Amino acid sequence: MRQMTNILKGFFPNIPIYAAIGNHESFPRDSFPPPEVPEVWEKFGIQWLYDTIADQWEKLVKGPAPSSIRFGGYYSVLIRPGLRLISINTNYCYRFNWWLLYKSVDPGLVLRWLVSELHDAEKRGELVHIIGHVPPYYTDCYSQWAHQFSRIVTRYSHIIRGQFYGHSHMDEFRLHYDVNSPQKPIGVQYITPNNGPFNNLNPSFRLFYIDGDYPETTRKVLDYETWVMNLTHANKFDAPHWYQLYSARRDLQLPTLDPYDWDQLVQRMAQDPELFSKYRRYQVQDSDMYAKRSCGEKCRRKVLCTIVDGDKLMPPKCHPHD
Repeated sequence: MRQMTNILKGFFPNIPIYAAIGNHESFPRDSFPPPEVPEVWEKFGIQWLYDTIADQWEKLVKGPAPSSIRFGGYYSVLIRPGLRLISINTNYCYRFNWWLLYKSVDPGLVLRWLVSELHDAEKRGELVHIIGHVPPYYTDCYSQWAHQFSRIVTRYSHIIRGQFYGHSHMDEFRLHYDVNSPQKPIGVQYITPNNGPFNNLNPSFRLFYIDGDYPETTRKVLDYETWVMNLTHANKFDAPHWYQLYSARRDLQLPTLDPYDWDQLVQRMAQDPELFSKYRRYQVQDSDMYAKRSCGEKCRRKVLCTIVDGDKLMPPKCHPHD
């Protein structure tokens, strides 16, 4: 972690960098005991990790680390006037974190803390971006936790203007629907692809364009572009070549990146095999390995159902096995 901090600082010396904790940071990997249970924390706690993270993040943002990092690996910070960034520790919903079998109700108290932060942001008139590692609607996150997260997003959807995650290694998104009105799209979980080759994928990175600094700014995600490096080409010519794979609005024909338009995209992909094939190529980062495998009707339904049925405790919108 110290090595990564130094690399990032070297390349971006004057840009604040805000991080989210992933499942490989702990040792043993995936092990995140609940810090609010004293008898557990005294024996098995990972205070060494949270203290290290706080120390490293202070260097990246050039300011004091919030105390919540040292408690549970999450934090909230005002990054622009009226724009708050909340970094959540989604290892407390991760199904391979076996401590969740010991304490399953809001381990790490992350959801309680998140509600408190959103409540205060609402009172102050702030807009919010959320970052995390495991997407709450990803299959690795417990569905009960994800549903409670859904309820929180429903309550505060008017101020949550972006959610950004990783972990899946693919280029994906998940849609939030209002828990009280299940047909109404209210949010998007953007899942950025990985910058390594795991598994049969090309290294990638993404640039988001956010509504900027002016009096009536919405702080919405206006567009994004994904860049990839083709490994077949790199191995053949012994030289990495990065190229822009796609731009969301241009190549997926999105009027805006609002939840409604993403929902409409799913409807269009369900009717248009060519459009889905294009999305599938983006999802797997233009991988030559995946290009050899077809994604037929069953595969297409599964991909599309996964986007709209992230909250397993809400009525399903489609049935992947029909």
